[in-house]
Amino acid sequence: MRVEDHEDAPSRSNSASSEGRGLWNEWRLLNRSSKFFAAKAATVASIGGLLFGYDIGVTAPVLPQLQRDMGFSLGMQDMVVSTMVMGALAGSLAAGLLTDRLGRWLTIVLTDLTFIAGGVVLISATTPGGWRILFGLSAWLAAAQLVLMVWFMPRSPRWLLTQKRREEATNILLKIRNSRDDVETELRQIELFDRNAKGSLMELTTEWRISLLVTTALSVFQQLGGQANVLNFNVEILRAAGFNAAAPAVVLGMVKVLSTIIAITWVDQVGRRPFLLWGAGGCTISLCLLSVSFKNGQPLLSFLACCAMVSCYSLGFGPVTWLVTAEMFPSCVRGKALGIGQMGSFLGSLVASAFFLQLLDSMGGFVTFALFGSVALSSTVFVYALVPETKGKEPSEIASELHECVGCVSYEAMVRDEPSVDESGPEMERPNDSTQNLF
Repeated sequence: MRVEDHEDAPSRSNSASSEGRGLWNEWRLLNRSSKFFAAKAATVASIGGLLFGYDIGVTAPVLPQLQRDMGFSLGMQDMVVSTMVMGALAGSLAAGLLTDRLGRWLTIVLTDLTFIAGGVVLISATTPGGWRILFGLSAWLAAAQLVLMVWFMPRSPRWLLTQKRREEATNILLKIRNSRDDVETELRQIELFDRNAKGSLMELTTEWRISLLVTTALSVFQQLGGQANVLNFNVEILRAAGFNAAAPAVVLGMVKVLSTIIAITWVDQVGRRPFLLWGAGGCTISLCLLSVSFKNGQPLLSFLACCAMVSCYSLGFGPVTWLVTAEMFPSCVRGKALGIGQMGSFLGSLVASAFFLQLLDSMGGFVTFALFGSVALSSTVFVYALVPETKGKEPSEIASELHECVGCVSYEAMVRDEPSVDESGPEMERPNDSTQNLF
């Protein structure tokens, strides 16, 4: 890739900022049946996120039951949470390979079957306690998604094209496009994209290495600040602070949902960087207040600080980290960058949760949350110093800003040193990122 490849950035400067508007305009032009078909498919696919979120959220009320019914020590409770994180990490490593080989549809089927099998084992276990039911309920969600997929969720047109099943891909796209001409145009764009937009790991770690380091560090900070601990261990945290009610777990979940809705509603108008700064700074203040509440023995302040922590995370680090990561890379390496970022996030969560309850018990809430507060403060400084605004910018433009910021060789000089067309053979035009198919 050469500098000339990016000289048309002004003519494409709206690709990142207007992609959402373009999709919205396309949606408005669809007829009612096409909208209904697309909405059904998207809704069924989103059940997977509900499954993941449910298993994380249900951990908090389950841990006290495990302690009461099965005598789990603090170390064992830490292990329950850490095991879930390790499972998520393993799943993220396998997801890319499975989707490439089997397609998204069949990969979701396999994960649903795994959820169902795990739920059946938990429900049929002979150990006492209602915790088995709480974990086992995820099997019903997985079963519902599995059934609904058969009726409402089609195979990915892109995957069908890779399997030489063009007619099936055409029939699916005809259900969400206004004309056969539109379908043929999109199929050609998909084929062109797949031929030319295949970036290697070497390209990611050389040409985009500064962007990769920044987004990976951002993903680690996303979890290392202790937000996952506030959700996973909120019952224990509030109990240690003297708050005996179990209802706060439900309130924290509601706060998380509402804050996320606010973030996704306003992030395009306000920008990515302000939300990250507000979120990281708010997490720092919330953790400091949580630390002080343990020092002064104020249960209500502990609860309010937990709510503030969850809200600030859901406004900033939670949704915006992945949006920034996606916008900092071209489509040819974006998937790999997101995968590495996801691994960093899970590793950060693993480090933060592995010994949390033992740390809380041995050092107390004041010291524990002061430590997490210092990490959150570091993340705020990191965002302020190194994370640029990505709204409306091309990945190459963002990379240039980062190279100038860290004082290394400029992005343009680096890509200029790459082999030219004469040295590496003819280069085909890369399609615009917006040609990626939503399925």
